[in-house]
Amino acid sequence: MPAVAPEPPPAQPPIGVRGASRWVRIALRSIHILAFSGFVGGVAFSVDDALLAPWTGASVATGLALAASYIVTDGTRFLMELRAFALYVKIGLLIAVFEAPESARLPLLVGMVLLAGWSSHMPGAWRYWSPGKPKPWA
Repeated sequence: MPAVAPEPPPAQPPIGVRGASRWVRIALRSIHILAFSGFVGGVAFSVDDALLAPWTGASVATGLALAASYIVTDGTRFLMELRAFALYVKIGLLIAVFEAPESARLPLLVGMVLLAGWSSHMPGAWRYWSPGKPKPWA
């Protein structure tokens, strides 16, 4: 009697972006990192604000596009997740950068970079956590 192999389970698509939109998000994120690096470097070396304007604009535009892409693919659920909370803090820090004295701008931007690195590389259970879900750190 021939052995019958069980049928494999149906493939589950990954949560979030799929197909071409994933590549669009990767491109946006890469441009965002480049633009923000130019902005932070300009602040670090006291470059004139007029020369920083394109870097600032590109950082804000790509950041907004990335946030919009998450809202489009994940819905309003994204707005309640820990990764969105990190985004809200980064937006607050960016506003503070423009209101702070020049001597405080670079430390605020470094804080944004550290927060971005932490929030981008935290475990998925933390990144996608939202109120009402079990706390992964408990």
